[in-house]
Amino acid sequence: MLGAKTFGVWFGAALLMCAMSFGQTLSAQQIQQSITEPPVGTYRIGAGDRVRVDVWRHPELTETVVVNREGKQYSAG
Repeated sequence: MLGAKTFGVWFGAALLMCAMSFGQTLSAQQIQQSITEPPVGTYRIGAGDRVRVDVWRHPELTETVVVNREGKQYSAG
C-alpha cells in the first residue's frame, strides 16, 4: 500500500495538472476570433468546380462532387 507521503505527492501532482488544464480551457474560451477575408492569392471554390474528398483509411467515405450555381453539390459520378 502507498505511504501517506507518496499518496500526498501523487494527489498534489494530479490536482496541479487539473488546475493547469482548467486554466487553459478558460483562456481558450475567452479568445475571440473574427472572420476575415481570405489572403490574396487564395482560391475560392465556385460553380462547376469538381471537388474530391479522400478520407484516409476510409475509402467508403471518398467522394467526388461538382459544385452547382447555388453552391451546392450534384453528383459527378
